[in-house]
Order: sequence, then structure tokens, then C-alpha cells
Amino acid sequence: MTSRDEEIEILPARPEHEAEVLELLASALRWDRGPAGMDLFRWKHRENPFGPSAEWVAVAAGRVVGYRAFQRWELERDGAPVRVVRAVDTATSPEYRGRGIFTRLTLGALDALRADGVEFVFNTPNSQSRPGYLKMGWEVVGRLPVSGRVGSLRGLARAVVTRRSGGDARRPVDAVPAREALSESESVRELLASMRGDARLHTLRTVEYLQWRYRPDALGYRAVVVGGRARDGLAVFRVRPRGSLVAASICEVLVPAATPGAGGRLVRAVADVPGVDYVVRLARSDVRRGFVRLPGRGPVLTWRGLRDGGAPGAGGWNLEFGDVELF
Repeated sequence: MTSRDEEIEILPARPEHEAEVLELLASALRWDRGPAGMDLFRWKHRENPFGPSAEWVAVAAGRVVGYRAFQRWELERDGAPVRVVRAVDTATSPEYRGRGIFTRLTLGALDALRADGVEFVFNTPNSQSRPGYLKMGWEVVGRLPVSGRVGSLRGLARAVVTRRSGGDARRPVDAVPAREALSESESVRELLASMRGDARLHTLRTVEYLQWRYRPDALGYRAVVVGGRARDGLAVFRVRPRGSLVAASICEVLVPAATPGAGGRLVRAVADVPGVDYVVRLARSDVRRGFVRLPGRGPVLTWRGLRDGGAPGAGGWNLEFGDVELF
């Protein structure tokens, strides 16, 4: 039992809160309670090359009853860096729900983030949590377009048989782990240096960022590489079961400006990876590559400014699944 008059204090998260935070995330978001969960938590919130996450906790009766994290991120526009954060993990103990903890944790962080030089917050809340963000001043930028493509004819036939037989999607996917494809730092650095600039907002990609972002094998990141060399282009994708099928979400397509056609070959190569039934990516349909637009699908991008100026329009962003997916 809890008292409605019980004092709830909002504090910056400290190292001694970590175990309680993980337990709260395990209860609310089904995080692993063991060492694997702690490793994932520290990778996500402590080892990010953009900086450790900005975290706050709600404490009542000497224990953590709420948690809120903003993951530091860095975007780029016309070659200039833009310091931002992603609104990510949040959880409240069941017995303390309905007492405004989520709102207090979220709004209480904004002044500190603004003082720290953060320009805005962005995230892709689901339909249940989006109204709460809008009440706190977030704005909807728009729905990010999603396109899909079925894999090879052999894969399609297998998918039909699997669905009819009631099988599951726990099949090996024949592609190298992304961390291996990104392990040759100099080759990745050459690739990044050879890419075309972009006037739209996009993640500031560095060797350190890519090696951190796609390191965990547990999250299912795989890669295909042009000619076996990262410097010539690569695509990173995440494989996950979807019912009886295996979906590959394309997270990155990185190609040199001199060989733009390599992007199409990489996308087709992902669709043809043995074990993959279909592919999705954040892009408008491209019939030349076998993709079609999936109407009504795709995350809704939202934005909360912390400095002067309005939200960038939907056309001012260039985002992939790797920039917005939950992980």
C-alpha cells in the first residue's frame, strides 16, 4: 500500500540507483534481470560515444519508483553538428502509476538538457504514449515512410510453406555479424570520408559510433559488404522474427559518392540473404529495387524544441531505422 501524500523526489540518477533501475526496467519493459541485461543497459546508456545518457529517477520511501532516460545523440546538417537527445527508456512502478511521475521526470529534465546545450529532443512514441508527449509540448513532424520487399522466390516459397505448416522463424540467417563487418576501422573511416554530404538532418556517423551502435550480437545486427571490403560500401540490417517469418530491417546503407549504384545492390543483397523472408526500410517505394510503399506503416516522428526555432519539416530529415528503432 502507498499513500497519495507520500513524498516523491525527482533526482538525477546516480551509480547506486543502477540495480534498482534495472529491476524497474525488467518489471515494466521485460529487460533481462541478469548480467546480459546489465551489459545491455551499460552499453546503451554508459558507452555511447556521444556521451552517457541523461537520466533521472523518482524516489519514494527510499526506493526508485520511476526512471527516465534521454540518450545523447548527435545529428549533422550541412556539415555542422547538432546536439540532440532521444527520449528513450521510461518506467514507473505499478503502485505509483497515475501520480504524474512520467510527466515530472520528463519535464523536469528539459531545463537541464537546455542548459547543457541540447537543441531538441526527438523520438518515435507509439500511439499509447504519443498523446502524453503532445500534452507536454512535443510536436508531430510526420510519419516516416516505410517500404517493403519480399526476398528471393526461394525465400517466398519457404515463407508460404512455413506459414501453412505453422512453423516458427527461428532459422539461422547467413550473413556476418555487423560488428565483424565494422571491425576494420581504417576501411570504415575511408568509406565515411568518401560519402556524399547531406543538407538534411542525419546521424553524425563516425567509426566509433558505428562500432558502438551495432556491436551487440544479441540484438541481431548483420551486414552485407561490397566486395568484402567496408570501404566500398556496406548495409547493416537487424533480423527479427515476425510470426512465422524472418524480417530484416535495414538500419544503414553506406556507399561512396562515386558509386551510388552500390546502394541498390546492397539493398537487393539484404533481400536475398538466406534465411530472410522480407525486408523493410525507412524510404519511399523504389520499384526498381522491388520495394513498395506500405501505407499507414512506419513510426511517427515527434520533436520537442529546447531553443528558439520551429521543428524541422518532414522533408528536412534523412533517417534510417538505425536512427529511430527501439533497442
